[in-house]
Amino acid sequence: MLLDSESIAKKHLQFKEELLWQGVPVTSKTVKVLKPILHLLMIVSAAFTLFGLFVLVTEIIIPYQQQLLTESKFNQSLRTVLLNASGAIFFFAFYKLLPRNYYNETKTVYVITNQRALILGRTEKDPTKFEVKQQWGKGEFKSVQLKSNTGRDLMFVDDFLLADDEEGRKGRMVSSMGFEDVEDVKGAIEAFKKWKKPSDKLSLLENNGMGFFIKLPVDWTANSDLVNPKHRDNTLMALIAGEIGGDDGQLMREFKLGKNWNTLLLTKRDGTRGGGSPRHNYVYIMIESALRKEIPETEMTFGVKGIGNFWKALEKDGLFTDFFNNHMLIFEFDQPCVKDEKTEKMKLRRNAAAKKIDLKNGMESYEMLGDLKLQSQGFKLRQIYSYKVIPWDDENPLMCLHIRYTLLCQSSEKDKIFNKYKDQLSEIAATVNIPPTGITESEADAKAKSAPEKKD
Repeated sequence: MLLDSESIAKKHLQFKEELLWQGVPVTSKTVKVLKPILHLLMIVSAAFTLFGLFVLVTEIIIPYQQQLLTESKFNQSLRTVLLNASGAIFFFAFYKLLPRNYYNETKTVYVITNQRALILGRTEKDPTKFEVKQQWGKGEFKSVQLKSNTGRDLMFVDDFLLADDEEGRKGRMVSSMGFEDVEDVKGAIEAFKKWKKPSDKLSLLENNGMGFFIKLPVDWTANSDLVNPKHRDNTLMALIAGEIGGDDGQLMREFKLGKNWNTLLLTKRDGTRGGGSPRHNYVYIMIESALRKEIPETEMTFGVKGIGNFWKALEKDGLFTDFFNNHMLIFEFDQPCVKDEKTEKMKLRRNAAAKKIDLKNGMESYEMLGDLKLQSQGFKLRQIYSYKVIPWDDENPLMCLHIRYTLLCQSSEKDKIFNKYKDQLSEIAATVNIPPTGITESEADAKAKSAPEKKD
């Protein structure tokens, strides 16, 4: 093997990511021939250099110091030195030029982890280093297919390519993507199979900063982030705006996990829309959390029932922010509690459209359903909000943990897709576990290993 693909792959692993397989494209005949030639060129270049230095020392420098060097002997020796220097430069130049093809043939490493698939390639500035050229999380995957006559192309995702139609107009077409010309096809397929086995467990993710565990489904792409506390209630609208904009880039659809986070985005692709401008249908589950010192003693409601049509609500209310807060959010992180002027008790605010549900995890929980029509595009949402007062530390004996879950579907078949995934939102919310003494990484790993296996 021309590359140490395992060490290269391990350098790109993230938190809680395990290497399942790494490989390279099939080594071409050109590279196989070039490798010994390159070694030979270096040996020949080194030989010319060493012989030239030997002549320079023994036939020029030493005789000159001993005053034995004649003009004819100097000229003859100098010609020998220059000839060897030219030979060394000539063969070294070939050594430097030929690797251009050599590096092109050995610039790629394929990687499969327990969370994503990557294509690593050499950087432009430093060809000895590698960077991520493409990556796909588990939520992007379809079934693995072998293509091409050689049976070495593994296709497992669909992407869009710009292409000309019959009339010469630019458009997008769906194209299969994956690993091309894989050397170890069998090993790659076995690694992909590990993702789909019934024994795969839900991944247990700890949130050290807020003191809880949550289990994530194995076939979604997970991306955690620390969103600025001043902009907590803008994240959902930013996601909707990205969908309206039609950006088929990966945006937040890349795998990324950290120990401390307040926002977690799960994504999964469900089908592809055709037509003149094809797009993938994505389903989003957003999990947002916050710790507050304010301890709610009673509850109050805000907003009105139903999300409805954005433009009509905007005309009626006059303010986008009012519509967004009152119609779309089951709970506002920016203003979770208000103090009652008469009783001076802290009242927790929640949307009037929310209905109480029991997740059987010891948290007070509510859900809200809604439809949103925005710029002729329809969205369907389900939100769950949970909160619980928990013991914390000496400085703050009690804190209130707030968690908001949002399922977002946007497609021509949004009702069908929504019904397919709506129960998964409550299943994820029900897995939240709040240990009484905080979280350690070893404890999280132990809990993950003892988690019950999925059954068919």
